[in-house]
Amino acid sequence: MADTCKSYFNTKNKPILRKDIIAYHKANDANYTKRGFLSEDQEFEMVVTDNGETWVNAWLDWRATLKESGKVVDMPIHLTYRFIDGKIVREVGFWDPTEIVLALQEIEAQRNITVE
Repeated sequence: MADTCKSYFNTKNKPILRKDIIAYHKANDANYTKRGFLSEDQEFEMVVTDNGETWVNAWLDWRATLKESGKVVDMPIHLTYRFIDGKIVREVGFWDPTEIVLALQEIEAQRNITVE
């Protein structure tokens, strides 16, 4: 990953800088006991665009287990990476986080009921 790499996750205009990407993932990982990409049926392709840009596209299946509820969430994710001189200079990822957001909201609601 190039020092100047910017990652765009479910956004077009709010990048995460390379220096912040580890903190981004660690903050999300606090919600899971386990998370990662499945080992089967993952798809990758490398393309060179008409403009001569090299991109690698990935269509992946991701699975996580929520720490507090044990709920397992499966989610398709699309990632694409632009490479220059063998380094990633731009990363773009799209997925639908709705199931995780709702599950975390449910956990928080249960926590609030318990407190009251």
